[in-house]
Amino acid sequence: MNEKQALAILKEPNGSEKLAAQAEEAFESCLNLLAQEEPAAAAFLVRVARQKKYRELINKWLGDRRLLYRLLGSDDAKMRKNIARLMGQLLVPEDVLPLAEALEHESKRMVIPSMILALGA
Repeated sequence: MNEKQALAILKEPNGSEKLAAQAEEAFESCLNLLAQEEPAAAAFLVRVARQKKYRELINKWLGDRRLLYRLLGSDDAKMRKNIARLMGQLLVPEDVLPLAEALEHESKRMVIPSMILALGA
């Protein structure tokens, strides 16, 4: 599945849920969409990161995690929320400090609970 096809499904109501049923085919395209700062791709990755296989693949793809930390400071509240949720599922101890710092500066009520949960509270 290419990025355009994945994005079309993601933009539908409950798109990340629909696409999760096709995770194998959509996974790589959604990683690329995340790099393009597509919030719906982050929602999809949160869904599939529940499985160890995908957690490992996401962590490997992210490498030094700069992308995650940059997206955690996005202007888009939905992106920040989903990135916090994703970081919580990826279980990388190095993510705690950037999450805690982002929480200190977060002003949107919809994002704060996701950050707190990602920190393990």
